[in-house]
Amino acid sequence: MNEAPRHTREFSLGSDPLHSSQRKQSRGRRLFFPFTVVVLVVIILLGLTTLGIGVRFTRSFHFENRELSFFESVRILGGTFLGSGSALRGEVEGRVNILLLGRAGEKYPGRNLTDTVMLLSIDTKEKRVGLLSLPRDLFAPIKGTGLSTKLNSLYQIGLNDDSGTEILRESVSEMTGQPIHYFAMVDFDGFERMIDAMGGIQVKVVHDIYDERYPGKNYSYETFELKKGWQKLDGKTALKYARERHDDPEGDFGRAKRQQQIMQAARDKAWSLPTLLNPFALSGMLQSLGESITTDVAPEEIGRFLDLAKAIDTKNISTVVVDAWKKESLLRVSHVESNGVRAFILVPRSGTWDEIRDVARTVFKADEGEKRTLAIKSEAAKVIVVTSSRNRSAGEALVSDLRDTFPVGSVTLVSESALENQAETAMIQDMHSLATPYTLDSLVARYGLVPGTISTEALPKNTTADLVILYQRRELPATATLDSESSASIFPKHDFQEPLLPQKNPLIR
Repeated sequence: MNEAPRHTREFSLGSDPLHSSQRKQSRGRRLFFPFTVVVLVVIILLGLTTLGIGVRFTRSFHFENRELSFFESVRILGGTFLGSGSALRGEVEGRVNILLLGRAGEKYPGRNLTDTVMLLSIDTKEKRVGLLSLPRDLFAPIKGTGLSTKLNSLYQIGLNDDSGTEILRESVSEMTGQPIHYFAMVDFDGFERMIDAMGGIQVKVVHDIYDERYPGKNYSYETFELKKGWQKLDGKTALKYARERHDDPEGDFGRAKRQQQIMQAARDKAWSLPTLLNPFALSGMLQSLGESITTDVAPEEIGRFLDLAKAIDTKNISTVVVDAWKKESLLRVSHVESNGVRAFILVPRSGTWDEIRDVARTVFKADEGEKRTLAIKSEAAKVIVVTSSRNRSAGEALVSDLRDTFPVGSVTLVSESALENQAETAMIQDMHSLATPYTLDSLVARYGLVPGTISTEALPKNTTADLVILYQRRELPATATLDSESSASIFPKHDFQEPLLPQKNPLIR
C-alpha cells in the first residue's frame, strides 16, 4: 500500500525572519526593564537627596521667632517646587528692600556690632538690583527719642531692650526714606563656611594689602597680606579681605566697596552651573548658609526669593557707597564726646537726610548722577548768594563750594546791610519759574535750602539771576569732608569694640 507523499519543510533557526524578530523584541524587553529600573532608582535617589538637602537647609535656617518641624519643611519645599511660594512684601509696589547685616559673632570682640550695613533693593519688574552701603560710623537716629548713635551700635541697643533689629531697621528707613521689608544677618564664622562650601571665589584685588595688626578672634592680632590682581579666596581670606581697612587708602569706604565686590562674586559662584550640578557642594553651601543667617524672611517666601535670584541679570547690578571722601560726597566728618573720649562720627553734609534718600530712591540707575550733572551744565544757571556782613565768611565758603561742586553758569556773592538783624535762615528763590529745575533741586538737597520767597529788601536790585540764595548762617554744613590726608588720624590702628552711647544730635535739622 503506497503512502501518500509527505510535504516537508526544512527550517533554519539562524535565518528565519519571524523568530529573529521575536528574539530581538524579547532581548530588547530584557534590556529595557533593568535600564528603566536604574533610571527610576536614580530619579528617586536624586529626589530624596534634593529633599534631604532642602529639609536640612530650611530647618537649619534661623527664622526669627520660628522653628520648623520636618513636615513643615517638606510642605514648604513642595510649595517651592510647585511654584506656589508666597508673594514678597513690597513686590506689588515693584521694589523689595532687604537690610543686610554683618556682625562679628561670639568669638570676636564687639560681637554684636554690625560693621557691615547694606540696603539690597530688588526691582521685581525690571529684575534689577541696587546695593547701597552705609558706613558704620554714620551718626544714626534712634526713632522717637531725639538721640543718635553710631550705626553699628544700634543692633546691640536693640538686643538690650529685647527689640532685636527693630531699632536698626527704623533708623535705616529714616535715613534712606525706604521701607525695610526684610533683614538678613550673617556672622564671621558663618561667612567663612559659606565661601568654603562654594569652593572659594574669584576676586580682583585692586591694590596690594599688608596689615600687621589685622584683628582676629579673642582679641588677637595677625598679619594679613594679599597681592594685587585676580585671586582665588577661601573663606578665611575672603573674610579678611572684606574686613581689612587699615591698609586701604579709602578706609571704611574702601572696605564697603570690597564687601560689595565679594557679594557679587559669591552670587555668581553660587549660581554657576558646576555648583548647581554638584549635590555635595550644593548641600554644603545651603547647609552653611542656613546655619549662618538669621532672618525674618518667612520659610514660605524662600521659593519666591530663589525665583528672583535666578531671574536677575548680574550685569544689571548698581552699587553705591555713601562716603565722605570727595567734594561730591554726601557725608562730612564730625566728633562727639562720649565718657570723656572724642568719638569720630559721620553726618550728612547738608544737615538733612535728603541727599541720601535721593540716592536710595534712584539706586537702580547707576548713571543718574552723571545725567543730572550734564543737565545742570546745560542749564548754566546764574546764581546769587545774599548774606549779611557778619555772615560773609559762611557766604564765601558757600560760593566756593558751589563753584567746586556744580557746573553752573555763574555764582556771585552780595552782602546786604538790611540783613544784619535777620534770624538765621537758608532759603532759595526761583526767579524764572522752573527754568533751571535740575540746578534748583540739587542746591536744595546739597545745602538744605528751603524754597520760598525772599523779602524785597534782601533781594539785589535789578537782578538777572535765575536763582537767589539767602544764606544767613554762621557756617556751611557742606565743609569738612574727609580727605586722604586726614585718614591716618581718623582711622587709628585699632578698632573700638564697644557701642557708642546714644546722645543728642544737634547736627541734623
